[in-house]
This record gives sequence, structure tokens and C-alpha cells, in this order.
Amino acid sequence: MLERADARQLGLGDSDESKFPFDPRRPEELTEGGNFRLVTNEGVLDIMQWIPGISDEQAYDTLAADAVEGRAFGVSLKVCSVEHLRTMKRAAGRPQDEQDLANLAAAHPEAEG
Repeated sequence: MLERADARQLGLGDSDESKFPFDPRRPEELTEGGNFRLVTNEGVLDIMQWIPGISDEQAYDTLAADAVEGRAFGVSLKVCSVEHLRTMKRAAGRPQDEQDLANLAAAHPEAEG
């Protein structure tokens, strides 16, 4: 799927992708863990396996437990709950995360907590 989207690692500058230990376009290598930032034909994609605010080693299981299921670009996917998204944004604490929290509060005031 990522091959079809022409996914490439973002932010490598002049570095050669082949010199990195894992290729996030290969599912068997994704299982080795890590966080990746990719640029695709559809935009930027973050693949995160170590997540601020989620202490479980198996973060996917924790996030999937109350995720919302949907479809995008013809692909089934799960999106973390607003509560988990807020937890992760608070833990990261970067300026963009603070802005995202303000935007979430405006868009989902009933879920504020």
C-alpha cells in the first residue's frame, strides 16, 4: 500500500534512505518498531509505535480498544479516540500540540476532560 502511495521517509535531508536500518514501506520491517514520518502522494503520514502519554509497550492494543473505525481513500482504518488523542498531545507538549488541543476543545467540547 505504501509503495503505491510513493511513500518516502521525510526529513532525511541528503541522507540515503537505503542506509537506514528499517524500510517503513515493508510490513515485516515495521514490526521491528520505531516511529517514521513519510511523505506520500496523499500527504504526510506519521507511523508511530512509541507514543508520548501511552505507557504500554503495545500502544496499538491500548489505542485500538476504543478507536473509531472508518474508511479513507478506500481503506479501512481505526482512529484513536479523542480522549487518547488529548492524552498524547498533552504528553508531547509542543506548540503545535497545544494548538491542536485548543482546536480539539473547540470541535469536541463535550469530550473535554
